[in-house]
Amino acid sequence: MATAERGCCPLPLCVRAVRHGVDSRLASVPSTPDAAPMELPALLAVSVGPPVASAAWFYLRDREREPLGAVVWAFLAGAIVVAVAVFAAVPLARLGVPFAHPWAHGAYVAFALAAIPEELAKYLFLRRHISSHHCDEPMDGMVYGALVSLGFAAAENVLYVLQGGLSVGFWRSFTAVPLHASCGALMGLALASRKLLGPGPGRGLLPALVVPILIHGLYDWPLMALSRRGEPEYAESLLATMANLTVLVLAIVWVRMQSTRLRGHQDIRVARRDA
Repeated sequence: MATAERGCCPLPLCVRAVRHGVDSRLASVPSTPDAAPMELPALLAVSVGPPVASAAWFYLRDREREPLGAVVWAFLAGAIVVAVAVFAAVPLARLGVPFAHPWAHGAYVAFALAAIPEELAKYLFLRRHISSHHCDEPMDGMVYGALVSLGFAAAENVLYVLQGGLSVGFWRSFTAVPLHASCGALMGLALASRKLLGPGPGRGLLPALVVPILIHGLYDWPLMALSRRGEPEYAESLLATMANLTVLVLAIVWVRMQSTRLRGHQDIRVARRDA
């Protein structure tokens, strides 16, 4: 971990947040929360607040908004997904990580214990929302995908922040939360496009799973590899964080471009209908 003189820099927060994530994934059962009762309101606020705010952004982004009950259920279903992902990852975690090299170790944890079980679990819950009659345009797929993933992020935040404190929650609100939202939005878009437009590039099960898994795994990989090195040099922390944030920014930009494109289609359709 970085020295106290570097405490104001985000890099130690990032590494600390990742280490809590690695420890949680490698443990067979969650550790006991360290938070004092008086801290719980603040910890819960920093855990749940950012996912709820992000969910509101996606909901309001849709020109033809989804029923509020379906929106709330999608978010709550995402929170349940955490239990499914943990159930899937625990057998692998109990076997241990079969690689000693930091980058191989990081790749295994990032993909086998995080990206693959988490995105598969989201997919299982998201399918129901995509197949419902409420999902009648590609934008709806983005909304429901983001909501399921943000419910997941909220529940995951609670587990991490109760163990790691406010600094972990603060860092995750700007990194893990938008990452989950981006992966879910792209997954939902691919599934909804396949349902409504038929087969084609970027549509269907394969892109709905492969793209989020790749984004999620590549996002986690550098910092999980770094966590294997014990006390990394500051330059190593900087490079790993830059790689981590590059993946995040590209995912956010991709989602923003897709949502802007779909919102434009909605505006044209509404204008024609009202003319």
